[in-house]
Amino acid sequence: MNQEWWDAFEFSLLGAVDVTLCFLVARLAVGKSNLPTLALSSLLLLWCNVVIAGTVLGAVGILQAAFLGRLVAIQLIAAYGGAIGLVLLRRSGCEGEVLTTAARREKASVTQATGDRRRWSRYARWQLIFLSVFSAHVLTYGIVQLPFDWDSIAYHLPLIDHWIQSGSIWNQDCAFWYVPGNNELLGLFFSIGFSGDFWVQLHNTIPGLILFASLAALAIELRLSTVACCLVSMTVFAVQPVLRQLVSAENDLSVVALLVAGALFGWRWVYERSYSSLLFLSLSVGLLAGIKYYALGYVTLLTLAPVAWLAVQGRWKAAVQTLAAILVASLILAGFWYIRNWQLAGTPFYPKGILGMPDLWSEMRPHFSSSKLLGCGRAEVIPLLFRAWLVQAGILPLITVSLAWLPLSLLLFKPIQTWQSIAGGEKGGLFPWLACFSSAAFAVYLVTPNVVETEYGTMNMLQLQYHPVRFGLCAFVTSLLALSAIPHPAGRWPIQLRRLLLAICMLLILVQVAWQSCAVFNWTTVPDWLNVNFWWAAGKRRLMLTWVLLLIFSYAGITGVSELVRVKSLRATAATVALAIGLFSQVSPLLAKKWHNRYVGHFGRVLRTDCLAAWEELKQPSDRLGVFEYRYYPFLGSRRENPVVRPLWHSSADELREYITENQLSMLVFPTTPEVAHDRYRESRMWFHKEFAGEMVFYRDRRLVLARRPIKRGD
Repeated sequence: MNQEWWDAFEFSLLGAVDVTLCFLVARLAVGKSNLPTLALSSLLLLWCNVVIAGTVLGAVGILQAAFLGRLVAIQLIAAYGGAIGLVLLRRSGCEGEVLTTAARREKASVTQATGDRRRWSRYARWQLIFLSVFSAHVLTYGIVQLPFDWDSIAYHLPLIDHWIQSGSIWNQDCAFWYVPGNNELLGLFFSIGFSGDFWVQLHNTIPGLILFASLAALAIELRLSTVACCLVSMTVFAVQPVLRQLVSAENDLSVVALLVAGALFGWRWVYERSYSSLLFLSLSVGLLAGIKYYALGYVTLLTLAPVAWLAVQGRWKAAVQTLAAILVASLILAGFWYIRNWQLAGTPFYPKGILGMPDLWSEMRPHFSSSKLLGCGRAEVIPLLFRAWLVQAGILPLITVSLAWLPLSLLLFKPIQTWQSIAGGEKGGLFPWLACFSSAAFAVYLVTPNVVETEYGTMNMLQLQYHPVRFGLCAFVTSLLALSAIPHPAGRWPIQLRRLLLAICMLLILVQVAWQSCAVFNWTTVPDWLNVNFWWAAGKRRLMLTWVLLLIFSYAGITGVSELVRVKSLRATAATVALAIGLFSQVSPLLAKKWHNRYVGHFGRVLRTDCLAAWEELKQPSDRLGVFEYRYYPFLGSRRENPVVRPLWHSSADELREYITENQLSMLVFPTTPEVAHDRYRESRMWFHKEFAGEMVFYRDRRLVLARRPIKRGD
């Protein structure tokens, strides 16, 4: 039997078991909640179990596919048993406050069940179409297309491959080995069981679905109309960085997804006093702390907001419980990454040092403060920032993020009423809650590094336009939710006027989507203010037709699954799962063949060099390659078979020479000219050209040089 087929069968079978167990545990934890909340809870549980299993196995150096899948299943079985035990305790009356809370929620739900069910039914029909478009996009540009996103092939995908090669998450072969890796562990779960990374770009569908479910659940809590619910989802998912990161390995989408999920569960914990909400709030914060460094600002927000709210209400015991639960979850789900950095580099936030610890970052980036919006001190930043949001997101998101201050300002006009709403624990406090989140998220955005530039004086990040928007996704989404929650004066406007405003907002998005769709077929050119939503190059008609076919397939599949959920037929569900496993097992070997056959040619075009093909022809089994190029993932090989390293930065030629000797590098790849060299490798390039003058150079083109390192005495 084909090994690829067996790998796919084993992965899909374990995946089905894991998803089922997550659903059962979530069902016990959240009770009879709406479908978005149940889906959100299940996805968070799955992600947490993958992170715990991957961290434990990677920390002891036995990170292998066979162990990972089984450990995730074992953890979920244990969690299911624990959840059953808690339910039995609850029914026996041993957990009085929780029982009272559950009874209160059940009583409240009886009075609203009919209206909510009718409204959710209308909303769900629209969301089926939305999910179909979502699935078609992910399948077309995440599976049919091979990776080409800059950051993905610079360090997200290499991190995953280095971990798989070594079986350890202590590995330092990647220049960005120090970044927290909760999102990369999710990607590893999708790739470790296969011969290549052809499924890895699916892993961001988990954060994407978490964001989608969180928005849907908040829309239901806000009691928005069906059109408004769909408008919120469309506005968020039509932004270019969101579409792009759904089919790449970047992690900004994970940050905003976990922030919105944490905001939802934090509000429910504060106002509904449900311990299950405290659990999922803690899990959201713990996962978020292990995504990337700038997410720690949002971790602080998610920690302080519920604690402050509970303190204002005089519920000091609940505030202490909140703080303790978040700290424990953060230590379990994210603590390893910072402990590892401290052990290997002497500082938990490497390369940034704190409290007298080694501070390589200040040496690498002496003008670091100029990379933030707040304090950069240049007037031209504002128009460039507005243009970036206009081009990368569109008119409606630009207006939304510009009004992030408005909800909090409206609260300040009625401070006494706002304080009474918060202190009294009224459920109407969702608007103050979201308003504070919106303003705080915008404040974090203002101090987020690398929004303006990564090279001093160039404003290169603003010029590229994509990066200011991806770093501002949290401010944008929280602002959109807060504006949607404003109770006055929109609540007193005539229904016709409200519908007109919603129609105008919807029309803005649809015009942008339609215009860009025409550009894909070269039917028209796209002005800057409409050049959003579809980020792929124009002219790929075959790919667009593939997207249409997959859209039809996705709609049929999702409609069928929704019908199964409605009728609750165990036999039909089992048959559908078996069909999905069989289909996945048949498709996976075909994708593997395409991946290995097209790998070198595809990445040669992405890097605009034939150096990769030369490396594949000239490499020896004993060779160890050092790459001084930012996007070095392709040199690892389609089967992750090549030992490759990439340094972060070197301050001197002696330090560089020592690095090469310590890593026993026999071959090197470095830039041909200063113009194509990244700023971190320009000095290295000069040293290489001087060192290798007259020595063996196997390949050279306009971008890269492939050379065998001369072996000298003392090496």
